[in-house]
Amino acid sequence: MHSAKTLAARLEKNRIIDVDSRIAITNGQSSLTYSQLEDKIAHLGQWFRDLNVSTIALHAQNSIDWVLIDLACQELGIRCIPLPDFFSASQLENCLHDTLVDLLLTNSENLIGTTLEINTQASEIDSLCSIRALRLKPKVRHEDLSISEQKCPTHTQKITFTSGSTGAPKGVCLTADHQWLTADALATSINIDAPKHLCLLPLATLLENVAGVYAPLLSGGTIVVPSDENRGLSGSSGLDINKLLSCISSVQPNTLILLPQLLTALIAACIQGWTAPKSLKFIAVGGAKVAPNLLTQAHEVGLPVYQGYGLSECGSVVALNTPNNNRAEKVGKLLPHCSLVMNGEHIVISKPIFQGYFDDPESWYPSSVDTGDLGTFEEGYLSVNGRSKNTIISSFGRNISPEWVESELLGRPLLLQCVVVGENRPHLAALLTAPDTVTDAQIQKWISSVNSNLPDYARVRRWERLELNQWDGLLTANGRPQRQQLNQQFEHRIDALYADERTDSKNKAPSQLAPVSNIKMTFFQRLQSETEQARNYLLTSPIMQRAMQGEICKDDYGAFLLQAYHHVKHTTPLLMSAGSRMPESKEWLREALAEYIEEELGHQEWILNDLEKCGYNKEVARNSKPNSSTELMVSYAYDVINRINPVGFFGMVHVLEGTSVNMADNAAGSIQKALGLPKSAFSYLRSHGAIDIEHIKFFEDLMNKIDDPKDQEQIIHCSKMFYHLYGNVFRELNQMQVESLAA
Repeated sequence: MHSAKTLAARLEKNRIIDVDSRIAITNGQSSLTYSQLEDKIAHLGQWFRDLNVSTIALHAQNSIDWVLIDLACQELGIRCIPLPDFFSASQLENCLHDTLVDLLLTNSENLIGTTLEINTQASEIDSLCSIRALRLKPKVRHEDLSISEQKCPTHTQKITFTSGSTGAPKGVCLTADHQWLTADALATSINIDAPKHLCLLPLATLLENVAGVYAPLLSGGTIVVPSDENRGLSGSSGLDINKLLSCISSVQPNTLILLPQLLTALIAACIQGWTAPKSLKFIAVGGAKVAPNLLTQAHEVGLPVYQGYGLSECGSVVALNTPNNNRAEKVGKLLPHCSLVMNGEHIVISKPIFQGYFDDPESWYPSSVDTGDLGTFEEGYLSVNGRSKNTIISSFGRNISPEWVESELLGRPLLLQCVVVGENRPHLAALLTAPDTVTDAQIQKWISSVNSNLPDYARVRRWERLELNQWDGLLTANGRPQRQQLNQQFEHRIDALYADERTDSKNKAPSQLAPVSNIKMTFFQRLQSETEQARNYLLTSPIMQRAMQGEICKDDYGAFLLQAYHHVKHTTPLLMSAGSRMPESKEWLREALAEYIEEELGHQEWILNDLEKCGYNKEVARNSKPNSSTELMVSYAYDVINRINPVGFFGMVHVLEGTSVNMADNAAGSIQKALGLPKSAFSYLRSHGAIDIEHIKFFEDLMNKIDDPKDQEQIIHCSKMFYHLYGNVFRELNQMQVESLAA
């Protein structure tokens, strides 16, 4: 056991006084005042002492008893392990065996009826009305306490299990002070005096435990803990919307914590006529990325929703929007007790952080936590764009954050669940669920609307509708999809979404047909599809593969820049030449070329400056000769414009800009990290990675206006040629080519 502070001491520290007669916790039928709560905690604590326990596992539905047990463990420094109610029997048993539990407190008959070996039922205590206490057999309960201590970092008071994205439970070890520090920061930031908080999420979820119990107590508030039945929620995805609405209406709470799926359900209910209680002052939503327009819609229907962000390893909440500090496009303002650093796009929390993972000594006492999330941090506000390990890389080589697309699709209360797939595929597809009242036609109309605001590579082309119960066991406690398990469970359905779209639909089973399969392909989509093989020739060039891994030397990078200079210096002359040869009927294309010219002027000088920053003589580079493959590519471009059809030049635009937006930023980051060069040596790559994202959308719209079949065929043919010619430029690069450029 570890030293601990009493609830009374924590309240006194926060200047919460004269609350003895105030209701601290209620389930709607029975209540405890603050004074009664402290008495119950003391009584339960004495029982724990009599049983001589050091580690307690708590597996029960939300109740007053749950909160009493948790707080008693806090005060005595007993290690508490809350086990999620939706864990499988095998997951529960593994946790109990691995963590060396002394006492299991549960109201789950399913768990009691498993192969878990119980020694005896502990003596009953009248403090607990709904929970049984079970001693575990010695093979589970190690008598040698030192064995247990060796599995946990020092001062571990709570082990909260997070399923993460793979489903394998991971024990996050937290101190008591860390949990209360987070709660105190939340109470200060939310700044509502004596709030009535309705606990909707399972208390075994750290977010509800810390932000829904500890934080309201530190503000002198009242915690309402209805049963699963009364609040209409069960497991990780079960929802009875009518019971949920009835519960919220009857309790009239001031604060709630929601997952995005629950928020979507409440917004839909408001649209259909339900009126949110006027008592609501603050609703926190977190667990997954939320689209700003969904937050705006929530406020419009009377739901004061504010987004937050956190993770178990940091004690739950790290950043939070509040009424006084709210930016809907951000996940929140960093809480005052937290510090973070940005490692490139990676969000790294430096304090406060967990003690380490259970039974993983190599993880103990870290100095920081790499969250695995990508984002930005500006003016004290944090943005999260997705998880690095979830990034989808399409067969075209584009990096796509699924969370970004999913948040857009969930930006209206039409879909209940949505997961985007498309790893190494030509386009994205989605698995989704909607209420029974929503038709496939309505879903398709919404997806088409979302697609119209997304770049081509991020659009969902096909989708499969699932029943709500098919998500059971495939979501984390915070509602995040367990992507690896989803991909495994629905492997055949996902494969069917990418079946040959030209196959006669009569030969396909209904489950293989995605409702979007009948949408006519745009010319830009056709261009992407028909040039895939040629594109792969470019993307598989050895030096490009090594560059993405950061496995190149400075002279490799210098050789690339040198050849880039020799073709980029022709970009503006080529654009001018193509514009001059456009017929009057294509004046709109000439205007587009003029816009390109304005953007591209002087880019060759950026390349020469990058060469100079790398230590090469840029004037020697300026007067050097191109490789034969580079000269051939440029010559072919002039030949297409002057001899064949100037519209064909857009094939070169497609190849060069598509490659830039695909790989430029990533390549620049990898190369800079590998070579230790200054950021100023990557102005060409980085600027094209950013600028060409806008160019791709402009180019896509441009291509979709071209309706002449001959022009379309010419652009496709030229794209294939330029992919091969540009691929040869990369294949001819070698370090010897820049030896003469040494400054």
